[in-house]
Amino acid sequence: MGHRALVARQGPDGRYALYYAHWGGADLSLARRLADSPDPGGSPTQPADPGISDDPLAVGVDRDELFADHLDPLVHEALFVVEDDVTAYRPLWFGPVDGGAVVGVDPWAACDDERVRAWFEGTRDAVADLLATGAVTEDAAARCLRRRVRSWAADREVLFP
Repeated sequence: MGHRALVARQGPDGRYALYYAHWGGADLSLARRLADSPDPGGSPTQPADPGISDDPLAVGVDRDELFADHLDPLVHEALFVVEDDVTAYRPLWFGPVDGGAVVGVDPWAACDDERVRAWFEGTRDAVADLLATGAVTEDAAARCLRRRVRSWAADREVLFP
């Protein structure tokens, strides 16, 4: 299985073309390859990295729509937004109760992404244990995860699509 990612390349109109990438989502290595490219976004007809699909999944997508309608935490391990710089995001799936969150991560900082994923997996598992014992309802579990992600993330960008 590949480490699937969604790549969103901003066009001159401020909207995005979305591409599927089969590799680079697990370790965020695609962010580094995109940033090292002479033209990180590629061209309107050709993405910059050979690991990215040639044909866009969607074009003319606004930023809110990108997060709410196109990023699927069960399909995509990462999201890379290519504007002037490359920004990496990690989707955090809460489970079937609630879609989850999207958290900004630094692909250039040692262990940043691993720290985010390890913290979230431990927190999600603890909340899942409470849910399994009947100590909390599904709604309360989702609210708890949202609060914990928001408070733990501090200055990171956090979205709840």
